[in-house]
Amino acid sequence: MNNIISFNISTPSDVAKQIATRVKARRLELNLTQEDIATRAGLKLATYRRFKQAGEISLKGLLQIGFALNS
Repeated sequence: MNNIISFNISTPSDVAKQIATRVKARRLELNLTQEDIATRAGLKLATYRRFKQAGEISLKGLLQIGFALNS
């Protein structure tokens, strides 16, 4: 797996949405529901859904999701 992440950067919002898309893909690879990943990450389901839909999340929340996807 290539550890270098490349983004087609237009705006910060676009980057956030691309990250959310990649998180969704990884979540589906692991066969996890949105509720599963929110619980594993220690987030409210509404927080995860806002991230998925709008790309809005705190840095801490994003890190929690990242750790949850790698466990």
